[in-house]
Amino acid sequence: MSQEGCLLIFLICSSQGPLSANDQYTIYIVGTVKVLVSMLPIFFFSPLILCFVCLLCYCQLMQGNIWLVPNAQGFPQVMALFLRFQLRRSIAVSISEPGENSEPSNSNSFFRGLQVLLADNDDVNRAVTQKLLQKLGCVVTSVSSGLECLSVIGPAGSSFQVILLDLHMPELDGFEVATRIRKFRSRNWPVIVALTASTEDLWERCMQIGMNGVIRKPVLLHGIASELRRILLQGNSAM
Repeated sequence: MSQEGCLLIFLICSSQGPLSANDQYTIYIVGTVKVLVSMLPIFFFSPLILCFVCLLCYCQLMQGNIWLVPNAQGFPQVMALFLRFQLRRSIAVSISEPGENSEPSNSNSFFRGLQVLLADNDDVNRAVTQKLLQKLGCVVTSVSSGLECLSVIGPAGSSFQVILLDLHMPELDGFEVATRIRKFRSRNWPVIVALTASTEDLWERCMQIGMNGVIRKPVLLHGIASELRRILLQGNSAM
């Protein structure tokens, strides 16, 4: 553990043979540390049976690593999961004297009541992104496809202020959904933000079809708050 954060390592042991995606294992955490957990459900802090596939998804979302440990403590096979956490900062540092123009310690007041439509076909990514948006104070409606997204918006318009689109949804991807929305609505309203894990530069293409910003996956609380704030403030100044 350091001032910047701490590391947690999960060890999952199999006494029946090699680990496989169809097996289930019990997860135990060694030691106790106080960390800020924004993307990992609280049930990880007690023994719990989870499938390998679910664990792998969480590992990818947390920007961690996963590997096999050979011949560990006599078990036929052990899988290790490495995760990095940021320490919770003291609340006291955000308290300011009366009259000071300091930014609030969180963005809840800025985003409170913001109507957001989230479209992502990946169940885990969609659930995590929705939780982060709700933590910011947004009112979130989530759908699992581009067709669903267009159906929810409807031809008569909707109350959604922000639409988050995964760019790589099957059948109807985020690019096509954004193009159809902009065809019948204002260039700047509602705000459309792309969600992508791709390393290629998609910014120019997104801007050309009328998107207002891009958020990289895995989605983190600070990243989504920073990009949404930038887009909304930019939109207000342009009005």
